[in-house]
Amino acid sequence: MNLEPLRVDVSKTGDSVLTDIIDGIAHCEMILADVSAIGYDSKTGDPYRNGNVMYEVGLAVAARQPSEVLLIQDDKYKVPGST
Repeated sequence: MNLEPLRVDVSKTGDSVLTDIIDGIAHCEMILADVSAIGYDSKTGDPYRNGNVMYEVGLAVAARQPSEVLLIQDDKYKVPGST
């Protein structure tokens, strides 16, 4: 199986980004999302993640089989909502 990434942030279709995201989630072979921390709160030191990625992961989890959604991260902190 040959997989190719689909990045809607560089899309040239002119459609809504959200439409491109939903269409991509609906028609892809697999979803790969990097949920690594993108920064740390200056007061608490708690990590925060890209809210857009977390939203897209939520859409993917609602629309696809769990085996089709792969999350990766490069930090030691627990992803919110994980067990």
